[in-house]
Amino acid sequence: MAEQDELWIKESKDGKIRIGLSPQGQEELGDISFANFLVDDRLTEEEPFVSFEAAKAVTDILAPISGQITRRNDGGIGNPEDFNSSSEDKNWLLEVIPDEKK
Repeated sequence: MAEQDELWIKESKDGKIRIGLSPQGQEELGDISFANFLVDDRLTEEEPFVSFEAAKAVTDILAPISGQITRRNDGGIGNPEDFNSSSEDKNWLLEVIPDEKK
């Protein structure tokens, strides 16, 4: 697992990248009360891709990579407290096929 600011990034065996909210990101935000994805099918590096409203901040998170989105954790949108979880099975945001893997 590599941490990049407020995000963790993991590459699976099939080359897809899973991106989630790191403990550092959770600490910086505080308890998340609302989340909204700003993208549907494409991630662009350094562009906002998710917005959080939380106890300590309201912020947009910038994408760490560019690529095609294959899955979104839409369950977390309905239950934003999942993004506060220490479990990567709950606090993940997106799965992406990075541009260099296409």
